[in-house]
Amino acid sequence: MNINSVITLEDEFKCLLLDKTNYDNDNYYLAVALDENNQPIEDYAVLKEIIENNEIFVEKIEDENTLEKVLHTFTKNFNNLVDELTAEDL
Repeated sequence: MNINSVITLEDEFKCLLLDKTNYDNDNYYLAVALDENNQPIEDYAVLKEIIENNEIFVEKIEDENTLEKVLHTFTKNFNNLVDELTAEDL
């Protein structure tokens, strides 16, 4: 799965993958829901990538402890990107 890809989950939750991080040897994605016109709406999710029998699945993370740790990693990565910006980038 790649950043900026649109995926559809089993419950017809269509989302855009915004960011990817690795935590505890697992890949996680920050995703935003899309409406019927493929426009982002105010509904976000953290998805865990699961690979079984050479197939890729995703699972929406609900566990508060895992969410806190993974969101902390996303935030840290974002802050590092901002810190690397130069005046020319703005």
